[in-house]
Amino acid sequence: MTKKTYGELAKEKQANENRRMIDEYFHDSDEDGPIIFSEELDGAIIGVGQQFTNDGLVAYSMTKIIECLTDMGMSHEEALEHFSFNIQGSWLGEGTPIIVDDYHFCCEGE
Repeated sequence: MTKKTYGELAKEKQANENRRMIDEYFHDSDEDGPIIFSEELDGAIIGVGQQFTNDGLVAYSMTKIIECLTDMGMSHEEALEHFSFNIQGSWLGEGTPIIVDDYHFCCEGE
């Protein structure tokens, strides 16, 4: 049995709540296109974004993505590199999530 800290449990609860709210939003909406998630990054979901041709895409916070990656055991530098090469520029087709760059406004100097 793995013991978790209060902080880890709180983050997990928030990630589950984020995902539940997004699932509910798309279930109740008229969106019929693909909706792409990354389950390990549920804690980084900040809402739903729109684009000209798509009214509903999962929106992730860059800051929270980096946080999720460090929570998975990566150093801050490794998380930034992984994000840059594997997440930031990826195109997964219609339904590719939106990433909000809030990192450069709050955390760049860390």
